[in-house]
Amino acid sequence: MPRKNKIKRYQKVYRSPTMRPKANPIAVILVIVGILGLAALGWFLYDPVYRAIMGENVSQPVAEQTTEQPEQSAVEVTPPEQSAGEEPPAEENKEPQPTPEPPEEPVVLEPAKAVYMSQGTLLSPALRADFLARVNKETVNTILFDVKGIGGTILYQSSLDSVRKLEAQVPGAVDLKTVIDEIEAAGFTPRGRVNTFRDSIAAFGLAEDSMVMYRGSEWAWLDNSRELGGKAWLNPFKEISLSYNLAVLDEIMKLGLRQIQLESVTYPVGYSTQYCDYGVAVTNQSKLNQLLSYLKRADETAAKYKATLTLYLPSSAFLQKYQDSYAYSAPQLCAGRNLLLGVMPSLYGNGFANDTLTLERPIQQPYQTITKVLEAVLPMLSEDTKVSGMIQCYTASNAEPINNLAYTANEIAEEVRALEDAGIEGVVYYTPAGGYLG
Repeated sequence: MPRKNKIKRYQKVYRSPTMRPKANPIAVILVIVGILGLAALGWFLYDPVYRAIMGENVSQPVAEQTTEQPEQSAVEVTPPEQSAGEEPPAEENKEPQPTPEPPEEPVVLEPAKAVYMSQGTLLSPALRADFLARVNKETVNTILFDVKGIGGTILYQSSLDSVRKLEAQVPGAVDLKTVIDEIEAAGFTPRGRVNTFRDSIAAFGLAEDSMVMYRGSEWAWLDNSRELGGKAWLNPFKEISLSYNLAVLDEIMKLGLRQIQLESVTYPVGYSTQYCDYGVAVTNQSKLNQLLSYLKRADETAAKYKATLTLYLPSSAFLQKYQDSYAYSAPQLCAGRNLLLGVMPSLYGNGFANDTLTLERPIQQPYQTITKVLEAVLPMLSEDTKVSGMIQCYTASNAEPINNLAYTANEIAEEVRALEDAGIEGVVYYTPAGGYLG
């Protein structure tokens, strides 16, 4: 049997110590540097290589991302792509339009509680300042004063040629802007009073036929005998009479007055009015139309300045007393207007009676008198007529002593109570001397 060959296995046949090379320090260092270089090159090439593979533009830097993402709507509408040479939509060519300003809110005025400043006080800076300082602000919010007085006097410094030619401006006439500023600075609303056709200065001075004539004569009609101070009136049927008053209204509004009280928008009041000659044939309807035409033009003037007009009419004009002066149409004259209704008991003197109303000793019973008058007048007015009342704050001079009464705070309070019970809040506390302070 042949001898088996034995194979001797050596554990370190491939690593004989006599065959291992010695380590070279320089080579080791070069290997390490090479490894680090490859690692750095891989780091810098990773991002552009990755973006190239993903199809991104490698020339643009990657935007820095923030942790907060902008809110997006649920559905994002992408505008259609615009082809080359295509003009943008018309909307994009338009210039941006300014945002329209919201309309101005209408001015809502609280019911006026007014006292009257006399002409003497108005024309004196010292008296004017004292008056404004003493008016009771708890009961008064408006100061009434004359800008065109009874008889046609102009109490402010006017630049109108017609005023200059008539010499209607009084000595010491006030700077209207200054007066307005003083009243407003004192915490009140200024209201200017304008007497319209009761103007003897303009009646004689505007033109030969600008006055109301006495029928069948070459004389002016006077509202009383010449010996008792009778005055001529402007003729409402003459254009020169209308345009003169409208010019005054325009000027005072231009100077800043925004509250105007119109008085004597009427035909002559006084004795023998049946003899008034207006130069044309008249009827009650034509007389009413003429006054309404003037008021419409006054409204148009006020609209330019956003001013407010208030028309004064005495309650007696509605009660068959002096109705001819109002063309027997007082309710139509004030329809839809701000009406200041004169309810002073002194209007009825010693007493009054007509078919529907009897007033006995009216001055001595202020509450009862005003209540009865309002019960008779208010039903005549249209629903859109805004009513305030002028009351008596003075002792009457047109009644016999047995029928008269000195008016004090008690009587004035009774007048106010009568207005309030009728639903009327606005009031003018009136005294011709202008001494009532509220």
